[in-house]
Amino acid sequence: PSVSAIFINHPQPPEKILETKANGRLSSQGKHLLTKEFFTSLHRILSLSTGRITIVTDSQQYAQLLAQILVDMAESTHRKSALEQGDGEAQVAVFVSAEMPSDSHSRRQLEQRFTLPTGGSNSNSNSNMRGNNNSNSSSSSIDIWRGEPGEVGGHVAQGASSYFDRMWLKGNKSKRWFLFLKPVHIGSS
Repeated sequence: PSVSAIFINHPQPPEKILETKANGRLSSQGKHLLTKEFFTSLHRILSLSTGRITIVTDSQQYAQLLAQILVDMAESTHRKSALEQGDGEAQVAVFVSAEMPSDSHSRRQLEQRFTLPTGGSNSNSNSNMRGNNNSNSSSSSIDIWRGEPGEVGGHVAQGASSYFDRMWLKGNKSKRWFLFLKPVHIGSS
């Protein structure tokens, strides 16, 4: 894998995002690009050591749905890993939030954190996650940030603008949410 950065700016959310009353989980009623299968494909091309994905949206509910898709992906891969652990070859691909360093130029705050399963006897440790080369990262969660990713999130194009940037500047949109993710492998080495 050789890709170091993927930017997904304002993806089209599904027409309807429904919340299940019994468990509070979100589901989509319609097609959209950012599915478990799509994230699995992105994982295959991203560098484990430097790869990052930044997803920016103006829909908080869509950001929550994406975080839930990533948590579901981690949960299903943990189940798969537990079933295959006996052969010593089990290794599953997931995403976790990358560290979001302080940046005095960007306005952002942590909005919501989704805890990921860490699996088996390593539940209090991240030692079974390869690709986690930063001990300060949120290696067991998917974080939703409110605001702008800024330079540390890979958004550096000064002078460039999109339709969404112009809406933001004119005050037509005042809220943005983003996920800043990195790929990791969980399982035996």
